[in-house]
Amino acid sequence: MNEYLDYNPLTVLILALMKRYVLELAKLDAFLKTSLDASQESRLFLDGDRMTLADCNILPKLQVALVAGKKLHDFDLPNVSGCFATRQ
Repeated sequence: MNEYLDYNPLTVLILALMKRYVLELAKLDAFLKTSLDASQESRLFLDGDRMTLADCNILPKLQVALVAGKKLHDFDLPNVSGCFATRQ
């Protein structure tokens, strides 16, 4: 078949968005793995060990992205343990 006919710009866009999403999750994961002060080794939430409004906003969106990515595109997230430590 002609490769030009098989080219789908939507597929290219989806792959680019997935790559960008993984990069942003890696940044968030690195942020969550850093300590806020010398007395804490790590933290569970964005502002420390207590859930705040920011956590209530971001955690459901991460869960939706995880489920939708798996269902629609068979997309598994890389190891981002800091992002989903609160789900354990």
